[in-house]
Amino acid sequence: MIWQVVSRNGIGFDPFSELSRMNRSMDQLFGGYSSRSSAFPPVNVWGGENEAVVTAEIPGVDPKSLSLSVTGDILTIEGERKADEIGAENILHRCERNSGAFSRAVRLPYEIEGDTVKATSANGILRVTLARKESSKPRKIEVQAE
Repeated sequence: MIWQVVSRNGIGFDPFSELSRMNRSMDQLFGGYSSRSSAFPPVNVWGGENEAVVTAEIPGVDPKSLSLSVTGDILTIEGERKADEIGAENILHRCERNSGAFSRAVRLPYEIEGDTVKATSANGILRVTLARKESSKPRKIEVQAE
């Protein structure tokens, strides 16, 4: 079935294609991010002069099952969120919570000293603190007078 609304001037208007066009425009406006983003876990990244911090929402994930790795300026978070055990005698009426293995690679603002990474988890939030690699820090250069 094709939906089309005809306006008073006789020009056809397809509301679904218009919504699709608007959605693409919004995605472009916000750099590809949209409210239907399925990246898991969602992260925040910020950095200062000496370190970067990444926080990730990991509700329902056992922190002991997480695996973190850093290569250059990429932090990779891997883990698994277990599915609810509903039992064979029950009927699933709604399923909105995702489960299963996940992997998320996040680009950091600069290269990291891999030996100094610290990770903690509290209340479903993973917090990773990463020290900035010394060679990536800006250096002040004095200009010599001739």
